[in-house]
Amino acid sequence: MTLHLTIDLRAMLIGLVLLLVAAGIATPLALSLADDGETALAASQPAAVIGTAFGYQGRLEENGVPANGSYDFRFTLHSDAFANVPAGPPNTQTRTVTNGLFTAELDFGPTAFAGNARWLDVEARQGANPFVLLSVPRQALTPTPYALWATAGPFWSLSGNAGTTGTNFIGTTDNTALELRVAGQRAFRLEPGTSPNVIGGISGNAVTAGVIGATISGGGGTGVGFHLVSDDFGTVGGGYDNQAG
Repeated sequence: MTLHLTIDLRAMLIGLVLLLVAAGIATPLALSLADDGETALAASQPAAVIGTAFGYQGRLEENGVPANGSYDFRFTLHSDAFANVPAGPPNTQTRTVTNGLFTAELDFGPTAFAGNARWLDVEARQGANPFVLLSVPRQALTPTPYALWATAGPFWSLSGNAGTTGTNFIGTTDNTALELRVAGQRAFRLEPGTSPNVIGGISGNAVTAGVIGATISGGGGTGVGFHLVSDDFGTVGGGYDNQAG
């Protein structure tokens, strides 16, 4: 018997539970398939478990009627919208369909979403029948699946890092100052220049614009107690309301 399956893309919900790693905290993001066939973002609650699997919930029809029973599903991630260019091995599993609804957990590994566009093919079959392609056109996954990239790509861990090299650094690559804060207040500032300025202490401590090579090691008070360096290579070691230059 030839099995004919259809899928209602408007009614189908893709629940991609993606883990975004930021400063060692995993935040899951849920995606749903919008009416135009692309994904829309919806935020969910923070979670403590980091992984690369995501949940898929779909609606399956057989000859225009909601399907019921056990079906094999095959999910294939592609790097092209039309050509047969898989971005990894297919994910095949048997799921129970009830009144047309089914769920599946997919895991294409930590490198599946590495910065390039991705599309998803969905196929289904019942019993020994051949697989039938459901996703016509192929489903575009844009742009939030790349939140997964955070679990595989470069990030700085709060619990320490290993394997760093001379090419790794924390900082800026443009002509912008870098600040470190504590309790929300600036405690340390590095200003770009041919000889960068190093400014520690209270956030009101400052170096006059255009000055290079200045150092304020720390200290300074509120109100009129700020430190100031107004000449090149001037230094304030600490204390209260001091000026160099």
